[in-house]
Amino acid sequence: MNFLKTRFEKLSVRKQLLTGLISICMLTLLTSGIVSFGGIMTLKSDAEDIGNELGDIAIEKTTKTLRENLIDEMQEITLDRASMMGLRFSDDYLWYAERVADQLHRFLQNPENYKLRSEASFYRENDDVITARLLYTRGYDLEANREEIGLLANAVDFMRELVRGDKNVSSIYICSNKGYQIAVDRNGVYSSAEEDIITNVDFRLRPWYKKVLEDKRPVASDLYPDIYTGKPIMTVAAPYYAPNGEIAGTVAVDIPSDKIYELVQHTIKNWTNGFGFVLNSAGHVIVSPHKAGIFKVSFDEYASRTKFYEAEKEGKAYASDSSLLNHENKEIANVAKKMTDGEQGVERINIDGKNYYLSYAPIPNTIGWSVGILRAESEVVESETKTDNIINKVTDDFIDDMNRSVEFLLLAMIGIIAAIMLYVPIVGKKIANNLTERLSVLTAGVNEISAGNLDKKIELSDNDNLSDNDELKKLANCFNDMTDNLKNYTRRLERVTSERERIATELSAASNIQQSLLPHDFELGRDDIEIYGSMRAAKYVGGDFYDFYFIDKTHLALTMADVSGKGIGAALFMANSKSTLKDSVLMSQGSYDLASAMKFANQKLCQNNDELMFVTVFLAMVDLETGVMTYVNGGHNPPLVYKNDEEKFKWLEVEQNCVLGIMEDVDFVQQETKLGYGDIVYLYTDGVTEAMDEHLNQYGEKRLEDCLNNIDHRCKLSALVKGVDDSLAKFVKSAEQSDDITMLTMRFAVH
Repeated sequence: MNFLKTRFEKLSVRKQLLTGLISICMLTLLTSGIVSFGGIMTLKSDAEDIGNELGDIAIEKTTKTLRENLIDEMQEITLDRASMMGLRFSDDYLWYAERVADQLHRFLQNPENYKLRSEASFYRENDDVITARLLYTRGYDLEANREEIGLLANAVDFMRELVRGDKNVSSIYICSNKGYQIAVDRNGVYSSAEEDIITNVDFRLRPWYKKVLEDKRPVASDLYPDIYTGKPIMTVAAPYYAPNGEIAGTVAVDIPSDKIYELVQHTIKNWTNGFGFVLNSAGHVIVSPHKAGIFKVSFDEYASRTKFYEAEKEGKAYASDSSLLNHENKEIANVAKKMTDGEQGVERINIDGKNYYLSYAPIPNTIGWSVGILRAESEVVESETKTDNIINKVTDDFIDDMNRSVEFLLLAMIGIIAAIMLYVPIVGKKIANNLTERLSVLTAGVNEISAGNLDKKIELSDNDNLSDNDELKKLANCFNDMTDNLKNYTRRLERVTSERERIATELSAASNIQQSLLPHDFELGRDDIEIYGSMRAAKYVGGDFYDFYFIDKTHLALTMADVSGKGIGAALFMANSKSTLKDSVLMSQGSYDLASAMKFANQKLCQNNDELMFVTVFLAMVDLETGVMTYVNGGHNPPLVYKNDEEKFKWLEVEQNCVLGIMEDVDFVQQETKLGYGDIVYLYTDGVTEAMDEHLNQYGEKRLEDCLNNIDHRCKLSALVKGVDDSLAKFVKSAEQSDDITMLTMRFAVH
């Protein structure tokens, strides 16, 4: 050091100044270069870590969202298709049986109005492949009931048209308790069957026939082998009644299992992988596209229909070991248990080494059936993999751009250092400081982005005068582009969520509008009557409605109605029906002819009714001076009337008449009854009596009658309605509401 000091001191002043400046410049450049290089390498490492971390977070969140959306979509589609199948069973096939039963009831009630038909008049083989035949059990006395057979045979032409008009129906037949059947078949099996088989047929042994007699209501059977073809069928049956009110027999509709399978196939028509199947209450697969394997149709295992019917005659069920409840694959057995219990959900299961998602839901209006839809997990993984690849590509492109920018930056720094060595140390120091400051801005910006602030924009100072080709500016732009891409992707996910919320909001608004159509002001300003009503829709909007209004100062009109179906279509038809009925009644003011008003309203509703919707209606008018209640029933549930002098609710005798909206030229029967002081009229829809618990048991008319008779009738009518609501809630427990629940009550001569 002393030597260098001595040599420096011997230099001239100019050389000393130049040497000092050069030394300071070199030291400054060396220091700045080390700091800048360290900052660049730190920035590079941090940027790579942050880019990879952000990519992993985006992949994780996106994958989770896609999988959740898929599960929700599968569940929604399964519930929708299960509901559609349930509606087909109840609205289509059961409707056929009930319409024929209605005809038979009219024949038996008024036989003098109909001609007797001979067997030859309807026994025509191969009539458009629709055959009709009179069947009877061995030993049956045909001549003793020839007149009744001729009377009921008037329904054959109508039965032919029903079978001809619906390809999903294989046969419709009348089964009398007396041992004979009048059958109409699509495939001509009756005309080709051997006589000894025909004469041994006794449908009174069928489980569904016994169930109709036991429950006194329509039922749907499980699949069983057809006695003639051996192919699996399902039967929907409804009772018809003799003039004395006893069940005289049933009307049955047979549906082949392949038609049921067509309904299941509709649920997966847009999916490339996967299939659907139907499970019955015993865990057997009754509908499936598979001929072998786990999900093959269990019904195919029946050795023969002879063994099946032999077991039935002995009062036993034909047993099969193929129930999925006993399957060795515990995942399948557990899901089968949930399906037979009437649950719904989505499960991930492994079948033969391949993973599937299984979505399942109970089919309404059936005896414990459940539909299941499987979709290969590979479809889900494929969608997730595509998304992961996109995000990984964005991350890799960002890191590659950053590495290129760092390489350019290092080369630029080396060039700058070489150039600065020609300038004075002040210029070198300024450049080093400038570089360090910009790197600090980038580092700070990257740290803020890594903390989760995707709105952060890295902007270098305008005083830097950077060109668009500056490597630091390119690096800042890379960060900004990456955050923009991630924000755009997040916004797209938010838009999907927002759209679902918008639809839910619109449905909620529709529900509020529908509720506003019903009268809610029960304070009528009178002390001679009290009135209260409520309507609770099963979905956002429903088809039930009630109405009350004064025709004049002394006559009060009451309406209770139930539109077929549910949802927006039923709500629109409900609004039209409500206004049409009210207009019809008000136009008849003075004559008070409710039957004519009902007929006029029916004609209006039949016009332009392309969707073939209908509505059941109970329409009444109370004379507030005399207490006489005039009423007309259009296929609706009979009301209950509390007689104050008897202190008991009783069912009101009503004529069923026809529902509104189906046939124009229909007459309605007007009836009347006398109300006394303190009497209560209780109107309701079938959503009350047909409310079901977790085991698909219905609340029923008996529970409703007992509930009303156990309530203190001196309470307000709002408390009476709440008492019924509480009883329903206690009965159904956690079961989902399946139909609209509507009630309207009126107490006469309150004071």
